[in-house]
Amino acid sequence: MQCHLADKKPLTVPDLQALQMVRSIYESSHHSVWISRCGQCGQLYAVCFDEDVDWEQGNDKCWNFYVPIESCDIPPIEADTTQISALMQCRPFITWAPGDNIYWTTK
Repeated sequence: MQCHLADKKPLTVPDLQALQMVRSIYESSHHSVWISRCGQCGQLYAVCFDEDVDWEQGNDKCWNFYVPIESCDIPPIEADTTQISALMQCRPFITWAPGDNIYWTTK
């Protein structure tokens, strides 16, 4: 991976907000998938938003996962968004967890 975010510590909310959305693949109120690009280096990311809804107390937890991809990874993700989960099993990705905790997850 070529992105400057690979070596940046700590990762911050502005770092992730600076990524540019290329296209939306799937949208719902509690789950969305889109492709973003780093404005500095062009690295592509498959981004997955998941919201764990707390129906009783309203303390919803929102998660974002940024998986570095190549352009050849986009068609399989467009055909089946669960492909992001498969990619997360074999490569590092950025986790933006509740409380604005942002870190690289590695397997």
